[in-house]
Amino acid sequence: MLGAELARPIAARFLCDDAAMWMRVRRALTRARWLLALLVTVGCSRGADDGAVSCDEVATCDIREPRCQRLAIAVAGCLRGDDPDGLDVDIMVVDFETLLAEQTEGTEGSVVPVSEQTFRTALATLGLSTPVVTAEGDIEDSLEAIAAFYWQGGVVIIDRGEPLDDASAFEVLTHEIVHALQDLAGDFESEAQATSFDVWLARRAIAEGEATILGIRGGLAAAGRAEEAFDFAAFFAELQTSMSKRTLTSDDPWLDARIAFPYAWGGAYVLAAEQQGGRAAISALYGAREPESTRQVLVLGLTEDRAGEAWRDPLGKDAVPILVDEATSLQATSSLGAWLVKALEMRKDLDLDFSVAERLRGDSLTAFSFDDVAGEPASLLVWRLRLSSNEEAERLAAVRTFGANVLLHQDASDVWITARSSGTTLAEEVQGWAKQEGGDFFFGQAGFGQLDCAFGREGPSRPLSRSLTK
Repeated sequence: MLGAELARPIAARFLCDDAAMWMRVRRALTRARWLLALLVTVGCSRGADDGAVSCDEVATCDIREPRCQRLAIAVAGCLRGDDPDGLDVDIMVVDFETLLAEQTEGTEGSVVPVSEQTFRTALATLGLSTPVVTAEGDIEDSLEAIAAFYWQGGVVIIDRGEPLDDASAFEVLTHEIVHALQDLAGDFESEAQATSFDVWLARRAIAEGEATILGIRGGLAAAGRAEEAFDFAAFFAELQTSMSKRTLTSDDPWLDARIAFPYAWGGAYVLAAEQQGGRAAISALYGAREPESTRQVLVLGLTEDRAGEAWRDPLGKDAVPILVDEATSLQATSSLGAWLVKALEMRKDLDLDFSVAERLRGDSLTAFSFDDVAGEPASLLVWRLRLSSNEEAERLAAVRTFGANVLLHQDASDVWITARSSGTTLAEEVQGWAKQEGGDFFFGQAGFGQLDCAFGREGPSRPLSRSLTK
């Protein structure tokens, strides 16, 4: 069924350690010798070896067969407004056991990079991720739910020894071929230029939204059903409800974001654009009208927001807290965006009469690593959220459902969320510090070159790390 694919890896540059994040996911798909072996052992479908096909010949067929693959290429091209005769997409078939054995080879006991450990452990303090130490099992868990996926110019179909000859299988293959055509057209360039997780996820939602809509249309055609009989708006509303429930119960909402958000909300966003301006409006979403944040996609903001302001306020490096000593190391920083804020809202039951995610103007999350009093690795998270008004920030900062190791502080329309993975209660330490130092606790701002100390209202105070990491 739709979404049965592996989302393309999230660019590692969104964290401080560019080379580390998502390396093991990338490994599962990019080994050249594996791809060459596939081409030799199972063959590759390109062009029209078995005779020409046309969009008018749509019917269910086994997507492992070359002629069915060429038909899906033609259908995807027609749905995108391309000339199907000029399209060339590599399609490979590999059996599941071979793929799994090849891609799990050498992963047993492999260690996850410190930057990712710190980042996910920090998010775990807010219930938004799961701490990880080894990469074991990640690849197998990912491949279990996949029928086919697109990667770097080609579509891979996973053969589990059972027929793939129904409309759902044709839908999945059409979906993946749409990704190949998007790549050929240069539509992934805006994703590649994204400067944060938030921007990347918003632009990924466009690619997945379009592929989901066109994949469903391909499946409907194969089943002999009229498109008019399918209610896309109701479908995406139901999918959003389902993905919200998934996020509410997920062990790792941050990792699940690449599945939960792009299909359900991206599909609704692309559908709204198409209804407004046809195929040309969809094409514009990859260029002049590309979304700038998940908030924009979340609220179907096809133009400007209700206040006429920018969809995203890039807080920049000045949002990184002034925090460092010899025992504290900056490991990761990024803007996570409205979807992760929405996940936080749902899971923490904030009980506010407004949506924090929909009122988010910008955010910046920073994760630090340190050793706790027992000498064990620990993480410190600082997440700055900028809302639309001081009043909204004040009300969010007053929420008391986050737990003892989480502290919220308001500064104008900003709310600083601080959380630590281990150690004594944050609130108790900060209250004691405020009494000793005088004034209210808050974070200062500085660029990366000025990470040296925290500031109180009367000027420099003790290094923040002494209060929050021990």
